[in-house]
Amino acid sequence: MKHLTDQRCSKCIDSEFQRCPKVTECLAKRPLAECHEDEACVEKREAVIRKIRYGDGILLRLTACSYVSDVAIGNIVNAIFMELRRRELSHVTLGITGGLGNFGDAPFLSVSSPDAPTIVYANVTEEMVPRIIKEHIEQKKVVEEWVLGQFSDDTKKLIDSVPVIQYLDFFHAQNLRILRRCGLIDPDNLDEFFLEDGFLALSKALNRMTPDEIVNLVGVSALRARGGTGNYIIKKWMRMTSDDAPVDGAKAAAERRRKYLICNAHEGYAASLKDRTLLESDPFALIEGMLITAYAVRATDGIIYINPAYDLAIQRLQRALDLARENNYLGAEILGTNFSFDIEIRRAPSGFLVGEETSIVSFLEGDVGTRPVPPYLEQVGLWGKPTLIHHVETFLNIPLLTLHDFSWFTATGMTDNPGTICLTMTGAIPRPGIIEVPVGTQIREILSEIGGGDLSAIKAAHLGGPTGGYLAPEQFETPLEHDALQQLGLQVGAGTLEVLDQSVCLINRVRQHLQFVLTELCGQCTAGREGIYQLSSIFQAICEGRDVPGCR
Repeated sequence: MKHLTDQRCSKCIDSEFQRCPKVTECLAKRPLAECHEDEACVEKREAVIRKIRYGDGILLRLTACSYVSDVAIGNIVNAIFMELRRRELSHVTLGITGGLGNFGDAPFLSVSSPDAPTIVYANVTEEMVPRIIKEHIEQKKVVEEWVLGQFSDDTKKLIDSVPVIQYLDFFHAQNLRILRRCGLIDPDNLDEFFLEDGFLALSKALNRMTPDEIVNLVGVSALRARGGTGNYIIKKWMRMTSDDAPVDGAKAAAERRRKYLICNAHEGYAASLKDRTLLESDPFALIEGMLITAYAVRATDGIIYINPAYDLAIQRLQRALDLARENNYLGAEILGTNFSFDIEIRRAPSGFLVGEETSIVSFLEGDVGTRPVPPYLEQVGLWGKPTLIHHVETFLNIPLLTLHDFSWFTATGMTDNPGTICLTMTGAIPRPGIIEVPVGTQIREILSEIGGGDLSAIKAAHLGGPTGGYLAPEQFETPLEHDALQQLGLQVGAGTLEVLDQSVCLINRVRQHLQFVLTELCGQCTAGREGIYQLSSIFQAICEGRDVPGCR
């Protein structure tokens, strides 16, 4: 037996011909008490888990993600293999993870063993590898000057001289829900996903909840979309499910019931790495979120519409889709139920505008350009069928809400806007990275406590990408919350928080963004077509020192 999904004993009724409804819960805890007691079964499971977590004895994990160059990763991997072979350390296994979030300290190399907490080294280079292997693995002595920290583990005694990662300045003010698996699990390993509560929410939804119950849960939770303007997602869901009346005839009913579910993973703003990191580090989580959403709104076909430059994310997503399909978490009659759903990956074209929802539908139909709304896509979308589109982070909130229920989910964030929100924080800040904070956290707290910024040296903060806006220092008390931001004419938008110091010319920066937006205009409305052109011309004139007509 090599995987958690392998059958352990003859008492287990789950098979490819008849799925046990409790198989997902059983994978991480097998055997369940209500099924049977079998010490041999327990021992086999523990042996598999030990192999997953420690390989053949000691497991090295190297960060491989978009914010670390392929050349650097290749050099480190070669150095590790050469050093292990030279020292004949056959009990040491090398694995891969996604990013931890604090990309200023990447790449990372962690060392995990059964008798000590996992130690993580930061800013690793190929030159550091021989010493780490010699001192840490052979001599069991931590190379403290290169250490980022250790992960807290209730089953192991912490090392007094090594900081705990969860308490580091970058992490201690965060609330990791969406990002909780990132950098900790192998994104290509379904077993590791199972050990971190993977697909438990889906199992609960299919076995103990009706689609309407999930829709109602999303409604009462006041969950908002994590992209764009942050609208309540129940509005889209209700439009998607508003016309589910029966239709006579099997063929007509099948065609009538066809509905599309699309994940917008386009993320067309170069400064945003949030969705890319989530897809590279935890691809199974997106699949689970899309599955539960599809079950709730009765969607039949799924599409991940992804930035064409996200090669690593696409590779890991495709691997995750294949594994999910092999184990009946995608496809026909999922986990022995009458729910069927599958997902395909479609590369988006380049550009910013093609991430707009109606543009997505146009492209998938072989067309270009935006479409007027209404009619809403949830009523008339792809190929004229109801179509629901959410961003990556929105989908990843659905399993959390489903598994932990209303009270847990709404305990973080604000009463009418619960949960957490993820951002890419960059610019003139000591600790940039992908972060996750409760909705309502003040911008000042994010910049100073997480980013480590000197507020007196910050000129402004730019939120939301090219179509976003600026916060002056006196506005840093503003909570990161959709309604509060809208009162200032801002929105979360692309999910970026860019910190600007005194050297930045804001006029020139606005001019650059206006020129960018000008090249991406759909051209369908006068206000946009002519207004952006005039604004761009005015800012260009100001930057060139020319007179602006009508301005004194």
